[in-house]
Amino acid sequence: QSRYPDARLYASPGLEERDVARDLQFHATLSDVPDPSYASDIDQVVFDTDDILDEVVFFHKPSKTAIICDFVQRFPEGMIPGFKGWLMKIDGLVGPEGGAPREL
Repeated sequence: QSRYPDARLYASPGLEERDVARDLQFHATLSDVPDPSYASDIDQVVFDTDDILDEVVFFHKPSKTAIICDFVQRFPEGMIPGFKGWLMKIDGLVGPEGGAPREL
């Protein structure tokens, strides 16, 4: 933010509460309604699958291009306990490589 002080930084839902974002100043939290400053060119939708995954998918209207980012997940061993942790492990989301959930 120090390099581009006039840039706007938007957070996906829940990002502001995470430790990784503690030093960032967000302009707004993204929702299914795009910011008026870019709404004529870009549409967006929050892709919410569970308590862990909230991603925002963008659609650039003029080029008819979907912009999908950050669906690769990587969790440390033991972070998610129990049956859900086991499912995530066999789905390839736990460990050094990570991956995209199969339901995507």
